Amino acid sequence: MAPIRRFGVLVKGRDKRPTTMTDDNSVETVMARQKEINRLRLTLQEFGLDYDVLIKESPQNWAVLEAVKEAAFRLSEQIQLLSTVLISDVSQFESWLAQRVDLPLPYVRRHGHYLVAISLIVAHDLRHLLPYILPVKRRNTYGCN
Repeated sequence: MAPIRRFGVLVKGRDKRPTTMTDDNSVETVMARQKEINRLRLTLQEFGLDYDVLIKESPQNWAVLEAVKEAAFRLSEQIQLLSTVLISDVSQFESWLAQRVDLPLPYVRRHGHYLVAISLIVAHDLRHLLPYILPVKRRNTYGCN
């Protein structure tokens, strides 16, 4: 199988999940996307998270992925909650976080860092990365098909 690209990193295997990636691969867009990836890397490092968490903790099951992405949007809308989670370790707040973002506790335990990373993309308004992480039910809201 040919490798695929996810968040700018080549990943082995075949991704069967629906995608929201844009077809605009102009030089300006690619450069802007790379700039946002670098900004995301720095932001994650500030909070002790590794960029590879996006790959390692990305849910493989499409339904779980959608649930986690939707919860990440809810988390990004609650700045105080996101700040609390970022200042400390996600594992300290798992059950509390699960209730606040309406996500089953096992999902938070397994994909907590991914949840936070996706929330940071939304909270920091990284527009070129947003199409990659939009939940299906939010695509029309953000102008993606």
